[in-house]
Amino acid sequence: MRKILFFTLEVLLITISQPVSAQFVAKSYDSLLVNFDSIEMPQFRGGETGLRNYIAKNVRYPNKAKWKNIQGTVYVSFVVDVFGQVCRVEVLRGVHPLLDKEAVRVVRSLPKWHPGKKDGKPINVSHSVPIKFYLRE
Repeated sequence: MRKILFFTLEVLLITISQPVSAQFVAKSYDSLLVNFDSIEMPQFRGGETGLRNYIAKNVRYPNKAKWKNIQGTVYVSFVVDVFGQVCRVEVLRGVHPLLDKEAVRVVRSLPKWHPGKKDGKPINVSHSVPIKFYLRE
């Protein structure tokens, strides 16, 4: 058992002490960089104003949340795929399950977008939107 443990530690130390090629690191780092000048972001019909109007028109404040006076801003993330469809909808920062569920429902109901493009080819692009739930007195 001690021999196996010692051998494992020795291999680990040899592996850790091996110098990493600076050229390898530079190539790896460069592959992570994205030139955002060549990316065209997805567009909702009517732009950001159209998106805000759509959400405002289609959000239904849950009655239970009204009675409990639950308010706040739900941040929802989603992906606009290569076909312009909204998918992978998830709550980034929620307020309460009732409001979170309504925010997700509205985002899932968004109509087709003009997809994002990179070098003229459609790509999947992540997007996020805040949805505010406030009660007037």
